[in-house]
Amino acid sequence: MGGMSMNQSIAQRVTGILSLVSGAAALLTASAAVLGDRLFAYFFFPHGIAASSIGIIGGADGPTAIFVTTRIDPKLILICWSVLLALLSAGGFAAYCLMKMKRNSNNQ
Repeated sequence: MGGMSMNQSIAQRVTGILSLVSGAAALLTASAAVLGDRLFAYFFFPHGIAASSIGIIGGADGPTAIFVTTRIDPKLILICWSVLLALLSAGGFAAYCLMKMKRNSNNQ
């Protein structure tokens, strides 16, 4: 395996898998919070009289801010989540490519 020991290779794979799992968990948690809030408002306040707000401030490795308030058009929420998912996918793909390039350069 070049200059890499087998334990380092396994550690890199485990780290990559755990990163993907934690990112997916964060996305699912945020989605569940937004959808849960909307379902709660729909079932308990069917006439639209409700106050709702979701805020996620701060991240483990940098500044993160997600604010969702009431009276947002559902199409706009769908567009925002689609853009967020696309950006997260692009970032994950870029990180994967960089790790693959680094691994290939270490193996040569």
